Amino acid sequence: MKLKNRIAFDCGMLLVFAALQLMEITGVAVHEILSVIFFILVVSHCWINRKWIKNIRKSKKKTFANIILLAVFLITICSGIPQSDFFLSRSETENIERWHIIHAWATRVMIGIVLFHLLNNIEMIMGFWQRFRHGGRNRRANEL
Repeated sequence: MKLKNRIAFDCGMLLVFAALQLMEITGVAVHEILSVIFFILVVSHCWINRKWIKNIRKSKKKTFANIILLAVFLITICSGIPQSDFFLSRSETENIERWHIIHAWATRVMIGIVLFHLLNNIEMIMGFWQRFRHGGRNRRANEL
């Protein structure tokens, strides 16, 4: 996939992630639908970047950040499922408040880790925007 398409995909993913944070505005149904879409986008993101992920062992900082991001992502999903009103007609569990607290905290941590993930890749992002601004002079970089 060309770098410009990957960047566009990642920007779309970031927009969906931002929209997920607005549940009070979008409502529960939209939040849950966006959650499923976001899950699909994350799996796709990992697949698209599998070569990069395979080589990530070279950077301990990036490896650690991505492992934490994956763990928090899974905690967020697993804590959101028991609260589902739209897809699963929330079960009447006694622990619904506990799931809500775990979900809220995992989401906050995830926001921080996503920002760290973006900053970790800032060189690639800035390089892309510089090439984009100058009409894509480096053809090989656009084909990545």
